[in-house]
Amino acid sequence: MTGLLILLNRPDQVAALLDAARDVAGRLAVRRLDVAAAREPPDDTILPTEEILTEADRARIRAAQRAWAGALHRQVVAWADALRARDPAALAPDGLALNWLDPEMSAARLIMLHAADDTAIVTGFPHPHDGDQARRGLHAALFDSRRPVLLVPEGWHAGVGRRILLAWTDMPACHRAVAAARPLIAQAEQVAVLDRDGSAPPANVPGGRILPSPPPDGSAAEQADAILAAAGAAASDLLVIGGYTHGVLHDRLRGSVTDQILAHAAIPTWIQH
Repeated sequence: MTGLLILLNRPDQVAALLDAARDVAGRLAVRRLDVAAAREPPDDTILPTEEILTEADRARIRAAQRAWAGALHRQVVAWADALRARDPAALAPDGLALNWLDPEMSAARLIMLHAADDTAIVTGFPHPHDGDQARRGLHAALFDSRRPVLLVPEGWHAGVGRRILLAWTDMPACHRAVAAARPLIAQAEQVAVLDRDGSAPPANVPGGRILPSPPPDGSAAEQADAILAAAGAAASDLLVIGGYTHGVLHDRLRGSVTDQILAHAAIPTWIQH
């Protein structure tokens, strides 16, 4: 696994996602950025109970999706051109390979096809105006891909993973998140541990200082607020946390710490189910 899969959705996200991916690529021993805009198939835009699309409808939807992907691609090209102007060796043939993907398929299917070849997935936090395609894609990335997901806030250009907060619980998802983030943790300037359940944090977390635990009986919102407040107090630029679901998986999670983190985190977040 030598790549990062970068899922694009909005043109104003592109530079922040690519900057974050490039920033962590070297520390993750990654040599390829797979930059993807999954063009939604026409049949995915309607419910099974709705009327059948006409050929004119299909053509209109496909044209809109091509225009959307084209706008994203132009942002990718502009980012690459600006990077080459600053550092001619940053991209292939001497540096990172940049691979553009814009197939007509659901974001969820694209993730399942490509995630096995990539070390991690990089995408933006959910946005109130995201469509069903974007929400299903994020859900697949977080809970079906078996890969860690690096979520990047809109407009983030401050670097990723020099000052890490590990929100620790002795649960399988958190163990997996820490294992996947170990190269970043090992090379961080500062690592702080928020022990959420009173269990001993991993012995192989170097230099971690223990922060006060959040109230164990607090609501999901209170738990998330405590985690994000600790990240702010430690001036963290990366939160590492396990992702959990309770009961049936929905397109939009409700009532969990994961949900609250997705809704309110203001720093990059490394999360794995």
